[in-house]
Amino acid sequence: MYDAPIAPKINLDKKFTTRTGRINCSLLDKDNQWRWLGFQFVIDGN
Repeated sequence: MYDAPIAPKINLDKKFTTRTGRINCSLLDKDNQWRWLGFQFVIDGN
């Protein structure tokens, strides 16, 4: 695993304009296998 904690920082250029937004991340691990992680956000219409 990792020796130190990892804290990714994501800066968005624009705000989400639809009802849901998604941020996806892909990582090639040490065994040459692709890992994927996605977060979906519900956007308040107000």
